[in-house]
Amino acid sequence: MNKQYWLIILVMVSASFMGSNVFAKNTKNVNTQNRASWMEGQWGFRFNLPGMKHPETLADFDVQTMINQIKILDTAKWVQINITQGANGSFFTSPHDSLAKHVSQDIVPNRDLFGEMLDALIAEGYKVHVYFATEGPTMSKHPDKALPGVIGKWKKYAKSLKMTPNQAVAEIIVKKYSLRYGKKISGWWFDHAKYGDITLLAKAALAGNPQAALTFNVGASPKLLTCPESDFTSGHPTPMKKQPPSWKGNEVAIKLIEKNNYIDGSLGHFFPPLQIKWTQGEPAFKTKQAVDWTTRIVRAGGAITWAVALADTNQQDAPLASVQFEQLKAINEAVRQLKKN
Repeated sequence: MNKQYWLIILVMVSASFMGSNVFAKNTKNVNTQNRASWMEGQWGFRFNLPGMKHPETLADFDVQTMINQIKILDTAKWVQINITQGANGSFFTSPHDSLAKHVSQDIVPNRDLFGEMLDALIAEGYKVHVYFATEGPTMSKHPDKALPGVIGKWKKYAKSLKMTPNQAVAEIIVKKYSLRYGKKISGWWFDHAKYGDITLLAKAALAGNPQAALTFNVGASPKLLTCPESDFTSGHPTPMKKQPPSWKGNEVAIKLIEKNNYIDGSLGHFFPPLQIKWTQGEPAFKTKQAVDWTTRIVRAGGAITWAVALADTNQQDAPLASVQFEQLKAINEAVRQLKKN
């Protein structure tokens, strides 16, 4: 046997003794091309823009007021904003000609509030994630929350295109928005993904920016459930109807990320609300706990997005809720110090 053969054997044996922990960080599913790598060791926050369920609030929403407040959060890497009105997929924050013509003018605005906020955030140096309710106007999860007639008209329109309603959500809605905003969109967060076609949604979302990081909420659990199409875990904590987001059991997510920042090929990402509900309610965290969870995830090379309520939750108006904003400032300073060291 020659020296080259023995060298190969030595390398293989050494690797086996070193153990799998050597390769624990940054193991990635080749299908997703490591699109979430820019999120490693970073944090962001989310607020919910008013959609056409509240047309007057949408029309009056002050983008600059929001920017003036949040631009102090300069260690945050991204901000998540919504194209659908939260979990209701039948109302939107951005114009869509086909929906207005074939479904209802009352579900899409003339004002492009999403686009305005997108541009304002990018101008301040943030990357932007899109929140999208997978059900769209099909409303498979929330049929009772759609405007009368919307579901039927949407299904009829999809049929006229020789598509199923789920195909149409991907091809007619997600793809159009993806192409419109292109590389301005850095990521997508698809809610209740079992109500759509994940493969088609992924393809549609990447149409405008093939490098956008994707995630699909396939289940609410601190175990950070994921799927092959996800570049990062959706990170939905234990449902709030069962436990508050600050519940000790949700710390499982942080511990998993500390063990390995990639989970089944997806970057470990946690997505808790700072208040007792996603967009409203009393603050759920003590500042010390929110800072601790954030810095532990950032130090471990994972990612965390904090969902934050707006100041006026009834009118969904800017700026962010005051107590939670003070907590975000504490997180911002803690991350600054962590990265400095």
